Amino acid sequence: MFLFWYKFVRPNYSNIQMGLGHIIYGQYVKPKISDYMGYVFEKICTEYIYQEQVFLTLPFIPEKIGKWWGNDPLKKEGAEIDIVAINSDSYLLCECKWRNKELDSRVLTVLNSRKDIFKYKNKSLMAFSKSGFTEDAIEYAKNNDIRLVSFEMM
Repeated sequence: MFLFWYKFVRPNYSNIQMGLGHIIYGQYVKPKISDYMGYVFEKICTEYIYQEQVFLTLPFIPEKIGKWWGNDPLKKEGAEIDIVAINSDSYLLCECKWRNKELDSRVLTVLNSRKDIFKYKNKSLMAFSKSGFTEDAIEYAKNNDIRLVSFEMM
């Protein structure tokens, strides 16, 4: 709530007070809301992992959970991973997508390729999606041991 307030309401407070909230929404908020919600969704997914009933199902007890960005030494390019949970010999990589369409296997292929960036003994993958998953994504996840979580499941 505070993030939304400082991102959208506070900068436009005078206009909203003057009764122009519908214009501010249409021209300022609506075009930016999807990007804003992508960031918020990553936070929601992190909180989901911390829920006791979910935390207990993880393949290991994480010491740290957060976002990661850096260089992919294999592809020689920059990479970003929405959520990384680690301990001394294990990690969990998570992709979070806030989109109005189902997540497809292309996203999972990229996530799967990033597991080789880190040199940990145990590697796990998880993907979160606002709109669920395509059939090819579900099949790909089964074949590559990727845990899928829809917003509805959360």
